[in-house]
Amino acid sequence: MSQMLRSLLFVPGDNPDQICKAARSAADAVIIDLEDAVAAEAKNDARDALGESVELLRENAKYAIVRINADGAMRKRDVVAAIEANFDAIMVPKVESDADLAEVGYLIAHQKRSNRQVSPSLIALIESARGVLSAAKIADLPRVSALALGIEDFAQSMGVKPEPALLDLPVRMLGLAANATGKAAYALPLSIASFRDIEGTRAAALTALGYGCHGALCIHPLQVETVNAAYVPATEDVAKARAVIFAWQE
Repeated sequence: MSQMLRSLLFVPGDNPDQICKAARSAADAVIIDLEDAVAAEAKNDARDALGESVELLRENAKYAIVRINADGAMRKRDVVAAIEANFDAIMVPKVESDADLAEVGYLIAHQKRSNRQVSPSLIALIESARGVLSAAKIADLPRVSALALGIEDFAQSMGVKPEPALLDLPVRMLGLAANATGKAAYALPLSIASFRDIEGTRAAALTALGYGCHGALCIHPLQVETVNAAYVPATEDVAKARAVIFAWQE
């Protein structure tokens, strides 16, 4: 990852007003969503607008990510459009093994890029029990820069509600897998339906931080500042670190 991100805010790829608001938010990164947040009849329009969307994100100094569709034919069109639009990263949904990233990696390697020097990295969105168990192998892939946990779909794959008791272990496992391979992990042990619960979001973010995660996926601007604050070192911790550095320099 070219920079450490704390908050990654999803926004529908077919909604220019929301994209504009997200670009001006406090989020470190904005995820232009071509998958779940976009109706089937609007997916082509959302894909065609990627160039305009990424320009707006660049103007506001946002790390630009696009979540592509899982469907094979649509996924290929999404990847080609994302490369041409010069996104920083491509989020691949429903990743369960390295094979799920093979086609995307091939397209990135062979797609002609006229105006960029660096290819987009891949963020593996893990949304199933099988994916969690394969997290270490997925994180070890060279093109993968980060792992992220799709909370609701993961809970559905387990057949239970997305409650902390279920989410605690996968968040730990993503943190372990990412740190073992020098990658980033984005996960919260909290249902996305709880985005209005500011204190709950803060507690979940601090828990994830304690498990080695580096930030969180957000679906609403309400979450962004809370997540950002959780991943900023406390003033007293910064002071202690500076004191230690000063003592060693003496």
